Amino acid sequence: LDRVDVIQPTLFALMTALARTWQHHGIHPDAVIGHSQGEIAAAHIAGALTLNQAAKIIAVRSKALHTLTGTGAMAAIPLPPHHITPHQHHHPDLHIAAHNSPHHTIISANPDTIDTLITHYQQQGINARKLPVTYASHHPHTEQLRDHLLTTLADITPTTPTIPFHSTTHPHTTPTLNNHYWYDNLR
Repeated sequence: LDRVDVIQPTLFALMTALARTWQHHGIHPDAVIGHSQGEIAAAHIAGALTLNQAAKIIAVRSKALHTLTGTGAMAAIPLPPHHITPHQHHHPDLHIAAHNSPHHTIISANPDTIDTLITHYQQQGINARKLPVTYASHHPHTEQLRDHLLTTLADITPTTPTIPFHSTTHPHTTPTLNNHYWYDNLR
């Protein structure tokens, strides 16, 4: 379960199974949302992707990410993003990977940068912690996967969702959940 190409499909299966179990027991969402790999499960539950399409996306994506093993790192910082962005002047490889809440930010960068920032925040009494991954999602590192993802996911043909789908990748538009969307989702 430590490998991205194992854990991400496992988590996708768990998310999908939980949603279907809730639906079986009469709990139906008014809308769905997810972040990163969670958007794949959300798109399937919304009816925009078949189970086969969603499973293909998660499998191709996680296998591609596995090729980046050892090239980056990520950390959870219990601060809002505006506390982190000043560090980008000193660490140009630092990127904000996710805003998990108003006071929780995920960062991605080269391993040395992540270690430096974790030490900096911990010395200030902030409970920063390194995530157990050795790649940098939602970072320019993933750009080398673009052509592969666009080619291998070219046959993804989404349909109109039956449940409203809210995108965290393109929050201000109604996106087409095709191969380009799923590359943007990872980048």
